[in-house]
Amino acid sequence: SGLRSLVRVTLRRGEVETVGFSEGSIASTARHRLVATAAVDALRQLDPAAECIDVESAQVVRVGAHDVAIVTVVFVRPPLEQLISGSAIVRRHADTDAVVRAILDATNRRLPSL
Repeated sequence: SGLRSLVRVTLRRGEVETVGFSEGSIASTARHRLVATAAVDALRQLDPAAECIDVESAQVVRVGAHDVAIVTVVFVRPPLEQLISGSAIVRRHADTDAVVRAILDATNRRLPSL
């Protein structure tokens, strides 16, 4: 819509489905970060412990013959901040799906209930 983009990510755990949203610029450099932020928003609805997570960066890079989504997230537990990374191979040019899977990779051992 104009110069703004709205991203929606749906996550499901068993029978529970949540929808996360993020909004920002249509700039190509913002696209993957918006997807990652929407994924974190959906995670927060599945597990309140995810409230401590913030997206630092999200990008898709070429590694050898494959594209790989790489994200970094910050877990904030004052006074500490812990930077964690996650990654996922891009399948069939589905880079946004890979960004969401990278977020799940980064958070899967830090949010035990997911």
